[in-house]
Amino acid sequence: MNNLQTTYSAVFGAIVASKRKIQEKEQSEIANVLGISQASYCRLESGKSRMSTDQIFLVSQALGE
Repeated sequence: MNNLQTTYSAVFGAIVASKRKIQEKEQSEIANVLGISQASYCRLESGKSRMSTDQIFLVSQALGE
């Protein structure tokens, strides 16, 4: 049996990445809204780091959700 687990952060990041790509926005654009580097934002989208509630709100606004 395979014990691979997917984290909430990874799933949420994949959804955000998909919506961002549909809107043809760069990671750096969203990172600027959050006041973080593109590399830090990349870790959020990949699920390696968790988004805070404030970051989720700002990303939602930046993507018009």
